[in-house]
Amino acid sequence: MIDVVAQTTIDCIPHAGDRFACIVQIGIPQQAATGEWACSVVMLGLEKRLPDVRGEDSLQAVCLALTLVRRLLTHFVEDGGRILIPGTNDE
Repeated sequence: MIDVVAQTTIDCIPHAGDRFACIVQIGIPQQAATGEWACSVVMLGLEKRLPDVRGEDSLQAVCLALTLVRRLLTHFVEDGGRILIPGTNDE
């Protein structure tokens, strides 16, 4: 479990499959001994394990983590999937 700075839940429907919930979490940035910053990214239900996203400072790490989430969700939709507001059929 990570210390979370941001979280949301979405419903996903893959091109050929059943609807499932995906919990997206961005971890609080942590500074490494090397001086760079890292954020954990979790997409429960959609991705198994994602590497920590690293940046020069905490803001860049958060921005890069959000960019990764957006790219993965965009790729999911480009592959024929749908992303819905939980409990609705609204995209």
